[in-house]
Formats: sequence, structure tokens, C-alpha cells
Amino acid sequence: MGRFSDPRSPAGGGRFTDPGGWAISRIKPVVAWYDLWMGFYWDREKHRLYVMVLPCLGFYVEFDYVKPPVENSSGCRDTVGSKRKE
Repeated sequence: MGRFSDPRSPAGGGRFTDPGGWAISRIKPVVAWYDLWMGFYWDREKHRLYVMVLPCLGFYVEFDYVKPPVENSSGCRDTVGSKRKE
């Protein structure tokens, strides 16, 4: 089975299973008169990628780390939340 299928699902696959890692949590527009630059900026503390397509106008992509699902004692898969501190 490939990465995009789960052998334990009823149809034998078709459901995306993420083994854990970085996932996009939100994308928001940015309009800031003081940002007179174009390009990319990675904010390490907030895990955001800022993309300014025009001076003062752009968007950011926020990433969260998702832990891989674990099996509990009954054999069911539980998903564990984000490690991010709010």
C-alpha cells in the first residue's frame, strides 16, 4: 500500500494518512503600509512563511507540527494534537 492509503479502512484505502510532520494550518492576507519589500520571509518563532507579492501587499502561510497517529490499547487510532504553544 502507498502513502495515500490506509489498509485498515473499510475499502482498503483511499483515505489520506499523514505520518506526522509539518502541515499548513492557515493562509491569511497581509496588508501593511510599513512592509515595503517583496519576496519571502520565514518567521521561526511563529512558524510562518510571509510572501509579499507587491510592496505592502501579500499573505502568510502558517504551519503546525502534527504528531503521527498512535494506536491505543483497543487497536483504534487516536490522533495527537499539535505541539504548538498558544
